[in-house]
Amino acid sequence: GLLFARQVTVKSGTMKTGESDYLVLPESMAGRHIAYTGPDGYFFPVDLKENLLYGLKLSPRQAAASLRREAVRAGNPAYDAEADWIDYEALGTHDPKVIIDRIVDVLSMVELETDVYQFGLQSRLDPALNGTAAERIVEARLALYERMATPDAANLVERFDPDAYNRNASIAENILFGASADPLLQPHNLPTLPHFKRVVAEEGLEQHLVAMGESIAETMLELFRDFPPDHPFFDEFSFIPSNELPAYQQVMKRAKTSGLTYDDRAQLSVLPLRYVEARHRLGLITPDIRERLLAARRTFAETLSPDLAKRIAFYEEGKYNVAASIQDNILLGRVAYGVAHAHERVGVLIREVLDRLDVRDLIIEAGLAFNAGAGGKRLTTGQRQKLGLARALIKEPQLLVINGALANLDEQQKTSIVDRVLKHRAGKATIWVLTKDDLASRFDRVLVFEHGRLTADKAQTLREAAQ
Repeated sequence: GLLFARQVTVKSGTMKTGESDYLVLPESMAGRHIAYTGPDGYFFPVDLKENLLYGLKLSPRQAAASLRREAVRAGNPAYDAEADWIDYEALGTHDPKVIIDRIVDVLSMVELETDVYQFGLQSRLDPALNGTAAERIVEARLALYERMATPDAANLVERFDPDAYNRNASIAENILFGASADPLLQPHNLPTLPHFKRVVAEEGLEQHLVAMGESIAETMLELFRDFPPDHPFFDEFSFIPSNELPAYQQVMKRAKTSGLTYDDRAQLSVLPLRYVEARHRLGLITPDIRERLLAARRTFAETLSPDLAKRIAFYEEGKYNVAASIQDNILLGRVAYGVAHAHERVGVLIREVLDRLDVRDLIIEAGLAFNAGAGGKRLTTGQRQKLGLARALIKEPQLLVINGALANLDEQQKTSIVDRVLKHRAGKATIWVLTKDDLASRFDRVLVFEHGRLTADKAQTLREAAQ
């Protein structure tokens, strides 16, 4: 595989394609007509789209005259590094807009489309840059509401209502009732905000939050005292990290003896902010508490300083929320706890609505803006291998070399991807180095190597292979 990709050379003998020496083909020709992917492809710390199209950047663009003169004087190539170098002819088009369709096809071929779709749902969209897309998302929200009005879906999502407490959101989320891109204005950081502390005091919530914190601490200490510190239940259910349990034990001991200190009260008042009534079911949200929390929500929004107001986008049913993810904008609510398979069912409904409104490609395009990280470290090994194969396929090369590129995928995925790729590549040369011989029957010619030596070379028709 490395030899066909010209990443290694031969010490003796020759390698030809037709009458041409394969190993001395000009780089410009090899770059256009050969594509390679292996188990450990490298990816740049840019978005997925840039990584996918990297192999198509084969059409250098001359820099403007003034920049070209400067580049020549400096001894640099006279090309424009910021220009679009994509070789659109390789895609069979001259229209850059067609690229997204080609990308979606290739992502589906390698079973990466669902992952990119999920990246898109979790991404943010800037209405100032793409107002039409934001309008379509709001349209999808309204269509989803209409779909969920049916009896089979009515209880799946609790929508955000400015006049109602959301039982499937935390206390902090209910008071904030909005989203922010500022880390200091995330719900879990509200206790550090002086404005939040003033609102809690003005609405008489402080003593109630402390009392709720005592109830939560007592319950957590009782439930988790016998669990080891690394037990997964701490991440899933506990309000208190395992390393903080001893400190809260001392707090509760003082609560029953000498009384709570100022620091104790502050520590306890933070616990309820993560409390979700529908999930934790401790019965802490009484009618009185609910009304106080709704009053705190209104006071929080109405008394914000101009500086803070610019950094928070409050939830409005008919408006796109610039600080929330695309999925949160579609839902504008929280998926209900306690409803069987609610998240999966809501995901299916969202997908149905987006497909019906022809908005799915918009989500995929948003997902393509996901940054792969240095060397692709923000992706799983399987995702990196699929992305590497997609990058090679999108070039439509005359020769495609796939060298153990799907080693980390399960057998079912390998089989389906091999079948789709070979169907797409019909009539073009594809060399696939398999790690196991169970898929070899799908190929016209099979070469078997053992310890670096060729031990079998057999040609077979696809019909014979199928039999």
